Amino acid sequence: HNDMYYFYFNNWGSCPGVDCCDSDAGCASCCFDAPPHPMQVCSNPYLTNHTIQAYSTPDFKTWTNLGVALPLTSRHPGIEFRPCVVYNPSTKLFVMWYEDRGPDESGYAVATSTEPGGPFQTVRVNVSMPGRGRVGDFNIFVDDDGLAYHVRTGFDVVRLDSSFTQVAEHIGSFVTPKPSEGPTMFKRNGTYYITAGTGCCACIGGATVYVLSASKPSGPWAVSYTHLQLPTKRIV
Repeated sequence: HNDMYYFYFNNWGSCPGVDCCDSDAGCASCCFDAPPHPMQVCSNPYLTNHTIQAYSTPDFKTWTNLGVALPLTSRHPGIEFRPCVVYNPSTKLFVMWYEDRGPDESGYAVATSTEPGGPFQTVRVNVSMPGRGRVGDFNIFVDDDGLAYHVRTGFDVVRLDSSFTQVAEHIGSFVTPKPSEGPTMFKRNGTYYITAGTGCCACIGGATVYVLSASKPSGPWAVSYTHLQLPTKRIV
């Protein structure tokens, strides 16, 4: 936006994480089931006191910390995950979608701000998405014609309304060869692409990444490339 790039991160605390599992199979084999080295409280991603931090850079070399973009006072209590921010030129607002998993929360939450660094203020909660996918990893893509799309694990593609804060219509679904998550949607040379990784959280060899392509956002989507990462050694 205006020759500047912006990045938004979950702030999970000031202390580093730990290698929580001694197994050569990697953290996925025991990290979430009585791990021998539990995560420190201040770096636990499943706490409810996390904020979202914003950074800007003009060249990916020089970075500026813009501070807290979404403070705790601007969202409902819950476990916050995966912020995704796009700019809406019609409303002149930056629109942030995020997960907020709390006792009274379901679906996604949406916040807006007039400035890229915030502060963002939550304007919608419990946004339910149509389709068969689950509430989980997602991505927002804005096309050249100004239409915005929400793609989520499951997998479903949903067109958003003109404000980018609500659902307009479910336009397509797709599957990957193996259960996957974390979709990202983009466009190159007139072709639409979605990448997704197999559900192998913290496994030693990483995950297989599928690349799907289509001539339009509604599909049909077909796997056009598979990058297979095989375990070779334990990563610490």
